[in-house]
Amino acid sequence: MSKVANSNDNKIRILFCGNINVGKSCIIQRLITNNFIENYTPTVGVDFRSIYYQINQTKVQVNLLDIPGQDRYNALTLSQIRNVDGVVFVYDISDMDSFTDIINWQQKIQSAAHENTFQTLLGNKCDLLDRQVPFNKGLEFAESKSMNFFETSAKNGKDVVNSVQSLAQKIFCERLMNQNQQKNDENGTVKLQKSKLTFLNFFKGAYNYYC
Repeated sequence: MSKVANSNDNKIRILFCGNINVGKSCIIQRLITNNFIENYTPTVGVDFRSIYYQINQTKVQVNLLDIPGQDRYNALTLSQIRNVDGVVFVYDISDMDSFTDIINWQQKIQSAAHENTFQTLLGNKCDLLDRQVPFNKGLEFAESKSMNFFETSAKNGKDVVNSVQSLAQKIFCERLMNQNQQKNDENGTVKLQKSKLTFLNFFKGAYNYYC
């Protein structure tokens, strides 16, 4: 029986970023509805959608945030970036500029997000024939930045769900590990305090006995 996501512990925030027209909104649309919209309206502000995954027998709410591809931010956008658990960088495999700009996007996100944010790189539109970015180029860049890497197609659905599910699972499992470690540390502290108290009581008893 699964546990229901009723607290922030069971909620994950994933941000999608990249140049305009790389397909971020279409990827999210594919995740939510399993459909593809050819002429998607560019995102203005922060678009917020939610989906649920089953991870470790727990129902986890994954909040998907889509920010504009234009090179501009506002206070709302920055506040959203600060609170994310994971980031998906998206480029278009038929547009080399969108790939080279990933470095700029990563720098901007890192300046606003916390340092332990998990990251994934997606080379979208892999269904197109006019490729400009080789698969190995995307893979090498992702590995150099310790990111997961997938080539995806919002149009036919290739690896869209798999890429986001794997990121959500990594985030959630890391969170569980940290929580368990914290509990173990707290239990260890309690045991240590009890040991000190037992030793002091024993020493006090021995001292009184000998006096």
